[in-house]
Amino acid sequence: MINQAKHSSKRHGAAATLAIIVGELNSDGAIKAKITHVGDSRVYWLPKGESQWQCLTRDHNLLNELIDQQAQEQGRQAEFTEYNREGMAGSLYSITECFALTSDSSYLSSEAPESISRTMDIHSGDCLLVCTDGIHDLVPSHEWQAVSEETDLQDWLITLKDQVYDSEGDAYDNGTAILLRFD
Repeated sequence: MINQAKHSSKRHGAAATLAIIVGELNSDGAIKAKITHVGDSRVYWLPKGESQWQCLTRDHNLLNELIDQQAQEQGRQAEFTEYNREGMAGSLYSITECFALTSDSSYLSSEAPESISRTMDIHSGDCLLVCTDGIHDLVPSHEWQAVSEETDLQDWLITLKDQVYDSEGDAYDNGTAILLRFD
């Protein structure tokens, strides 16, 4: 649908990334979550009782494609920990998959962006955070607070927003975050 919509010329070349979590409650009370993303919006997981957030998604960017290419040349599969590096040259973070808008009526692409999906079990007390690069680029996940049963989620998000605005990189991009705690 997005590929066939005609958009205002002022939005020509605009791009959007996406991260989605779809949960299904099993008969035993467990939650099966399907996580899908395109681009550099990310999903992080904080298991109950843990203090370190874990990134569950791999950015669609030039750097990660180069990592995959190097691993393939070495006859191996890239490790997840090799992805989403910090502190590299800006052009290496160029997005390679996204939803793109065009105002050119002669350009109709039926090719949707490549998405990556994974399914995992979520347990009571676990947390998930969906965020854009305007969050994770400015405040790395190792600087985020843990979340407990007592944590006020709105206060946690306000603290994260304050960290973004106080960061060295200045808030230059859309900073969106959604925090979920499964009680």
